[in-house]
Amino acid sequence: MKYPNVTLRIKNYLPSIELQSDVEDVQTMATATQGLDTLLTETAAAMGAKWDIEEVKRRISEADDTFLIFPEIEFESESLDLDQFGGTIQTAIGEYIDFADANESVREELKANWQADVLASLLAQVYRLLVARTVFFASEIGVGEIQLVDDSFDSRLREQMSRDLESLELELTVPENE
Repeated sequence: MKYPNVTLRIKNYLPSIELQSDVEDVQTMATATQGLDTLLTETAAAMGAKWDIEEVKRRISEADDTFLIFPEIEFESESLDLDQFGGTIQTAIGEYIDFADANESVREELKANWQADVLASLLAQVYRLLVARTVFFASEIGVGEIQLVDDSFDSRLREQMSRDLESLELELTVPENE
């Protein structure tokens, strides 16, 4: 591991961004006020789905994360406010088509797929926000080493962060022993 580095850490679903100057000197630069698990399960409940986080994760893994289009992320901000996407979610909920002509089991399946697509899109946007904030903090303090420590080992986050950093010609480090 190289020092100094900026680390996006997700522990118990709560994202934070840290500056690590050396092995023992870690400074938290920003922490989300809400965990990803709460954001996703509460959003699922707002759409009528009674899913716990494990069910949400299972359904998201098979869903379309490009289903919703969100406003651009304001790059030069330190906020990790995950509630900022609520307007887009509320619009999607308001525009849901019930497929009233379909039989009940087909309607339920279509609704569950729609809910999963909305949640996958939300999570992808949250990941874009987390990557943008991590890059912002790294650029503000002049640190080129960026790490990801994610105790849920989410491959979508890792892929998103790798793609975004690669486009900026930055490398992502994922420590194996964390």
